[in-house]
Amino acid sequence: MFSTVILSAQESTKNNYTGFWTDDSSWTDGTSPGTTLSVSVDIYGYIQSFEDITFNNFTVLNVYDTLEVFGNLSMINKAELNIMAGAIVIVRGDYTSGNKVQAENGGYLIVTGNFTMDGADQNGSFDNNGVVYILDPTPDIKEGDGYTSLYCDSPETSDTCGYGIEEDLINDPNIGDFFFGGGIQADGPTSFCTGGSVTLSVNPNGDSYQWYKDGAIIGGATSDNYTVTQAGDYTVDVVKNPTTHTLGPQTVTVASAIQPVLSNNSISICDGDPAPTFTVTNGTPANIYWYDDAGLTNQIANGSTYTPTVVNVTPGNASDTYTFYIIEKPLPSCQSATTQATYIIYKIAETGSVYSVPN
Repeated sequence: MFSTVILSAQESTKNNYTGFWTDDSSWTDGTSPGTTLSVSVDIYGYIQSFEDITFNNFTVLNVYDTLEVFGNLSMINKAELNIMAGAIVIVRGDYTSGNKVQAENGGYLIVTGNFTMDGADQNGSFDNNGVVYILDPTPDIKEGDGYTSLYCDSPETSDTCGYGIEEDLINDPNIGDFFFGGGIQADGPTSFCTGGSVTLSVNPNGDSYQWYKDGAIIGGATSDNYTVTQAGDYTVDVVKNPTTHTLGPQTVTVASAIQPVLSNNSISICDGDPAPTFTVTNGTPANIYWYDDAGLTNQIANGSTYTPTVVNVTPGNASDTYTFYIIEKPLPSCQSATTQATYIIYKIAETGSVYSVPN
């Protein structure tokens, strides 16, 4: 007895190409396959869809780069989903898999809407060797042997499940910023010091664009990218065939870092005296950091004050000098110029010896 294997035709996007699913120019054969698929598809570029996408029976979706769906993704009975290592699939809507759907994830799968697996528990599979984020608080996940990589242990928390929730996604340094940009990409950190900037961009194949800051239109900002120098929440309307789609918001944070000022930059004590306290008189205490090396690699304190722990001279020395380096750092990518503080401990004079201690 022989089993029948049905192979569907194959469509492919251009490699390293940023485009829309419905654009003919995104596809190697010059024609979009539509959004209800009876053919299999390979995604090699960064492809966005503003429409729901449905893969019918025996079709295969292979994602080698990035697919972002601003709608629903449905894999009908016996369809197949393969997300390769390092690839990304973001469904900003519902994900539904039918009976006997085979799915394998080696990259990232993020679903913001309802997560539903239809059909009998023993049919199909979901093999997760990557990272899955499901924002649905009550996802419908099959309980068959093929779905154990998504199971949750008791008690059911993000730490005991085979998938992450929104809180985990926020803290993911590899995908969090990209996801929460809402389809807007940044060419660098979106948090920076006053005087810095970041360029935000979206898919360049829209018909027209309009950028907004905090909901207000930005005059003249009508291209697929916009350079930001001010803090705010940025969105962009993208018009495509001829529907308007709003992407974002992408939050940009701008901070000022002020060089710390000390009440006394140099303090001397005698051997064994109580340790003095150095005090920064400006800035935000939570953003003040103290280091014992000029390279700022060894942090010794955080806050507006620092009291050294050493009060005795090293045996054999007439004095010991310590230098501290202080900065204000409101953001990881924003820090002030460095202020130095000097702390000197002098040995108390012994019989027959004279040590000069400055006033």
